[in-house]
Amino acid sequence: MSNFKVFRKSDGEEVIRYSAAMAQSVNGFDLVDYDHVEYLPDEPEQAPINPNGWKIHVGSFFDRFGAHKLAILSSQDPLIQAVIKDASVRQCIDLLGRRDELLQVIGLLNSKGFAVDPVAVLDLEPTADEVWNG
Repeated sequence: MSNFKVFRKSDGEEVIRYSAAMAQSVNGFDLVDYDHVEYLPDEPEQAPINPNGWKIHVGSFFDRFGAHKLAILSSQDPLIQAVIKDASVRQCIDLLGRRDELLQVIGLLNSKGFAVDPVAVLDLEPTADEVWNG
């Protein structure tokens, strides 16, 4: 399906927009007196991201592991213990600035049998209670 803008040939005024498989007469706007021009709809504008709003408390980071949090924190696996120690010595977890590294951490947790959802951990906008204000 394509999107079309219809322009009156006599003055170039846009008169209607529509979607169809191909250009066609719509609402009396024929192909003789009107130009039907295919276009891509504008992407919705996204508000700029405040990087500080994506720095969260270490405890909030572990909370994002959901039902697996306690099992992860109590795991005796040396690699998981390394992840816990690495996170615990930090003032906060920067979900944007360390995204690639955090994706690797989640991959490690998943490989150890913990079904951690990367979207839930990294992509959900932090709540006011989670945001680190240091």
